[in-house]
Amino acid sequence: MRTTFDRKTGLGFVGAFGGHGVTASNISGRTMRDLILGHSTDLTSLPWVGHYSRDWEPEPLRFIASTLIHKTLASADAYEERTGKPAKRVQLVAPFLPPH
Repeated sequence: MRTTFDRKTGLGFVGAFGGHGVTASNISGRTMRDLILGHSTDLTSLPWVGHYSRDWEPEPLRFIASTLIHKTLASADAYEERTGKPAKRVQLVAPFLPPH
């Protein structure tokens, strides 16, 4: 979720709800109201106010990397199923996987 407002231009953005549209749009609308009116409230101090996420990796690099990671993990699964031993190739992609 992201809510931003530029007082100089009067332009604002509310979006990137990620599957929680009804609740998030309600909170974002109330947050944007407070930003437009210049009120400092609990809503305007929430972490998504003025938050900027980094850009995604440019295509086709993102597609190539995700495909290679998927194929590496699939082949590691097949190896482990066949041999009962851990596949060392997983260490190659471990830095790109979420922590568990």
